Amino acid sequence: MTYLVFLAIILLLIFFIAGCFAGAWFRRSRGDMAVPTASKATTAPLAEPVKPAERAAAPAPAPVTRQVSPAPPETPKAEPAAPVAEVAASEPAPPVPGHPAPKVDGADEASLAAADAAGKRPAGITEPRGGTADKLTRVKGIGPVNEKRLHSLGVFHFDQIAAWGEQEIAWVDTFLTFKGRIERENWVGQASELARDT
Repeated sequence: MTYLVFLAIILLLIFFIAGCFAGAWFRRSRGDMAVPTASKATTAPLAEPVKPAERAAAPAPAPVTRQVSPAPPETPKAEPAAPVAEVAASEPAPPVPGHPAPKVDGADEASLAAADAAGKRPAGITEPRGGTADKLTRVKGIGPVNEKRLHSLGVFHFDQIAAWGEQEIAWVDTFLTFKGRIERENWVGQASELARDT
């Protein structure tokens, strides 16, 4: 009995497999095989290839023109200035004894009169030699204020102070109201040493 059931199952399986093969063969012979359809977007007909003769006869595409902004107007170049002749820096005129070149700024007539009565005004120059003055504050007793006042007298260099005699010392001492300070601090001696060192 069990043998018959087993045999029946095997026969059913054989018929099922044979039916599947037969159905597939029948559909293939009729050409009804299911072909997967693509979406509309991908089934657009392909453009026909262009033949060489048609390609030669086809008009050339129009050239693409670009808008080019007009160049700015050319500005005239400035002509180079004529070379300026170099002026050699001339040495200031040597001081004239008793007649200093510069006018004393901010000095009142009374101070000048008192100084003239006490001695002889030292000779001055209008500007430092070579355009650079000595640092007069290196002389002990001459501070920044006194240095400016000496510049106003036309005194810019150590050798000018070193050349002072008694009359010049008396004049500057009275004009600056130093009351003997120039001699006490030995401005002339200090200036002489500094003039030798520079």
